[in-house]
Amino acid sequence: MAYHVLVKFNVLKKYRNSFIAEAQKDAYSSLKNEPGTLQFEIIEDENELSIIYFHEVYLSKSSFEEHCRGEAFNIFFDAISEYCAAPEFLCKGNRLRWVKPEAEMITQ
Repeated sequence: MAYHVLVKFNVLKKYRNSFIAEAQKDAYSSLKNEPGTLQFEIIEDENELSIIYFHEVYLSKSSFEEHCRGEAFNIFFDAISEYCAAPEFLCKGNRLRWVKPEAEMITQ
């Protein structure tokens, strides 16, 4: 079962491009070098460009914990530490298995 993490960063607007460049390096390195990292999306808030979200998907919670000890994670946080506060974790958890209901069940 996949383990999901949604993280919110508040980035000063003048550092936004630098932050995104570092985030892309983190995502690329994590996906390339960490077998337990399944997905790493960088999302900008639709109303406030200083807010950036990461939606990350891991094979398991232990894969996420391994990511947090990894080189890409540490390089990223070292790079942004001068201009970005600690992130806010909006959610962490396992995706529930869900089966789409049949169309006739929905219309009843």
